[in-house]
Parts: sequence; structure tokens; C-alpha cells
Amino acid sequence: MKEEIAQKAAALFNKFSVRSITMDEIAGSMGISKKTLYTWFTDKNELVETVYGQPLTQLEKDITATLKPATNAIHEIFLIWQSVRQTIGTMNETLLHDLQKYHHAAYERYTHFKRGFLYQLLLNNIRRGQTEQLYRAQVIPELIAGFQVSITGINTRREINQEQQWPQATVNEQLILHYLHGLASNKGIRMIEKYMKEFTGTNH
Repeated sequence: MKEEIAQKAAALFNKFSVRSITMDEIAGSMGISKKTLYTWFTDKNELVETVYGQPLTQLEKDITATLKPATNAIHEIFLIWQSVRQTIGTMNETLLHDLQKYHHAAYERYTHFKRGFLYQLLLNNIRRGQTEQLYRAQVIPELIAGFQVSITGINTRREINQEQQWPQATVNEQLILHYLHGLASNKGIRMIEKYMKEFTGTNH
């Protein structure tokens, strides 16, 4: 029942916004009493944290497992890209605003994922790429990892695609290519082309 409630709440939050949906409306949409709802969740804050915080915890575990077969730093980035794009894509501008203003625990979980886990992931990747001579030696890992984390999220993508000219998959692909080409050595550029063909079936 708890999982069913969380799934229903997520659908309503994503459709109408977190702020506008009440616990009464969630209970009513499921045909259960508000008392039953509060049996599983202490309050709306706990429900929101479950809906948006727990997937990030699971994502960290999934990414860690996914990266084990990565043969080099660029392969690793493509694996990271595949893992995070769906989850991060659900964190839209309205949602983040609502979390920041009304549901601090869930918002802090999101920022911790970005500034903690994701930052360290990218930092280690840049250092690995430099060791493998796939990334340029002049790159300052801490600076570039911090910058990339700061622009990660739906806000930036919406600003550059205001007219919805391109599918989200195209926007994501272009941004990851832009990031990698900014890092890559000549050797790394050849590796990017290899993995673009492997992961998307196209040649760039």
C-alpha cells in the first residue's frame, strides 16, 4: 500500500505540482480514507521525501553498480548519462521551487545528490580521464566538476530550449557532447565518436 500511495502521489505531483495537491486529494483519488493515508505517512513532507528522495538514493546505488564495467573515463560518462537522464529529467523547475520552499528535506536530498555524489563522481572521472590521457592535462578537475554540477538540471535545459524546438533526448545528447569535447584530448575525441556510435547508433 505504501508504494501504491507513493506512485499515485508522484503522478499527481508531476501533473499538477507538489504544492497544489493535498493529502485529502491523494486519499480521495485512491478511494481510501485520510486516516489510512496517515497510517503510512506521518505527513505530506514524509510523502514528498519518499516520492523524490528515495529514487535518488536508489540512483546512487544503480550508478555505482553500472560503472563497474567501464573500461575508460569516456565510457564511464556515457554510462552515467544513461543512468541519470530519466531521474534528473523529472526534476522540473516548478517541482524544485516547491521542494525548496515547502519541503526542505526532499530539496536537501536533491542538492546533496548533486553537490555530493554527482560532484565526486565527475571529479573522479575527470582525474581518471587525465590519467588515461583522454582528457586534456590543462583541465582543473575541481573547477570543471563544480561547474557541471551547477548547471545540471532541468532549469538550464528549459532556458536553452524555450520554444521546445528539439526533443529532450536531443538536448541531453548535445549537452553531453559539449561537455566531453571541452575535456577531451585528440585521443579522447576519437573515443567519443566510438561511444556515440555504440550508445546512440549515430556517428558524430
